[in-house]
Amino acid sequence: MDFAVISGTESAQWDADSIALFRETGVPNGGLLLMSWAARAAVQWYREKFPQPHRRCEFLCGRGNNGGDCFAIAWFMAQEFPEMELSVFAAGTPHSDEANFFYELIKKDSKINLAGLLEYSPSLNRDTAVWEGLYGTGFSGKVDPNIESLFLRLKESESTKIAIDIAGGVPASGDFFEHSAFPADYTLSFGAAKIGMLTEPGIFYSGLIEILPIGFVRRSFPGRMLRPVPPPPLRKPDGHKYTSGTLFFFGGSRGMEGAAVMASRAFLESGGGLAKVYSTSESISDILRDIPEAMVNRIHDADDFNSAAQSVAAQSAKTKTAVVIGPGFAESPPDFFWNILCNNSQITLIADASALALLPGVAHCREHSLSTLLLTPHAGERRSLLAQSNGNSFLDATSIARQYRAVVYAKGPGGILTDGLRSIFVNSREYQLSTGGTGDILSGLMASMALRFSSGLEMAEAAVSLYLQAANRAVSADPEFSVSARDKFRSTDILRFL
Repeated sequence: MDFAVISGTESAQWDADSIALFRETGVPNGGLLLMSWAARAAVQWYREKFPQPHRRCEFLCGRGNNGGDCFAIAWFMAQEFPEMELSVFAAGTPHSDEANFFYELIKKDSKINLAGLLEYSPSLNRDTAVWEGLYGTGFSGKVDPNIESLFLRLKESESTKIAIDIAGGVPASGDFFEHSAFPADYTLSFGAAKIGMLTEPGIFYSGLIEILPIGFVRRSFPGRMLRPVPPPPLRKPDGHKYTSGTLFFFGGSRGMEGAAVMASRAFLESGGGLAKVYSTSESISDILRDIPEAMVNRIHDADDFNSAAQSVAAQSAKTKTAVVIGPGFAESPPDFFWNILCNNSQITLIADASALALLPGVAHCREHSLSTLLLTPHAGERRSLLAQSNGNSFLDATSIARQYRAVVYAKGPGGILTDGLRSIFVNSREYQLSTGGTGDILSGLMASMALRFSSGLEMAEAAVSLYLQAANRAVSADPEFSVSARDKFRSTDILRFL
């Protein structure tokens, strides 16, 4: 199942559209219905997740509808777990009729202890579950200092922390923030994940994200989660290297020859046919020693660059061709080189690392006719590609994609793939795997996937999916799988598990 990823605005509209449909079919209060369904889904999730329930549950409830969900969950929990000790800490009287309905039920239930939020003192015990519904998807701005202090104390607690719909203090649309948010172990997101819980820094507060369907009307959205994409076979039974796609790699300058080795090996290990490396390094013999399957060429001057570009054009007329430029690259190719590459509709061009710094000054890359232009910037590189950052990694990535008519993989915690219209969220916090060389491997994988898929977004998703699967297998292969396995992780380990 493809789980959608939505903004705060899309979430509010989805809620309103569902309530309107219920009203049209004779349900006078669809909001109350949705709130009840959300609470029942959350309680059912809890029962399945914790066969041995906690001794105590604490509920931190705001005044909006997120607080209403929190009151509703507390009331249903009281019915499902009569032996559990339950305490509700309310920020005040709810704003909406739906939230107030469950607030009044809580007030009348003698089994539930009701107190003000200011009276709350975080439990540090493992036998306690803390449910948080203070802010919700409508949050923007900065967290109240008293609540931020509460969040910081909860961060030190060993209790199980459960965010309702989104961790309090995390903007649903992915805006950057510097305050502390609710440190969730689990986020129960209703209907769809929200952008803010999948992008930095919100991803560090969201814990394990659980999507709970609660009865919203069917709707398609332009964003979704990454899915495993098994790459189709590339080589035919009667094929050979010249018919199985070609990689032209420009990089691996002096002292950075390893970038050429890593990218070329990833390309070949994942089924690519022929790898041609172009390097300005005097030590191309080092590249040949580490990857003798590649054809390695030395570039001395502008004429060599131009000659290489003409080779790309000639090869692309015969078979599928991908060009990777940037990893371990210290040169600035001449304008003629870019002109030949960027005006070739038969090739996929993957720009990484130092090549990204060159793009703002290369007019050909803005007006290109490439089959696909694929860019892989990290946060700093995204800022250099834009005249002004949006302070939101999702908006930055989509702006770059539209500006360059490219597919963008925004690297970093979370990770976003976008073509400017549709977006795929990677949902990986394993940024510690990004040791030296992993970006080179990813470039090689993207080149390999470019030979299999016609859609730029599909090829990028397949490459990132394969990369993450190999990285996770590499870490899990350690017999003592732990943080130490990640500490010992090397980028070359990925190559063994492609």
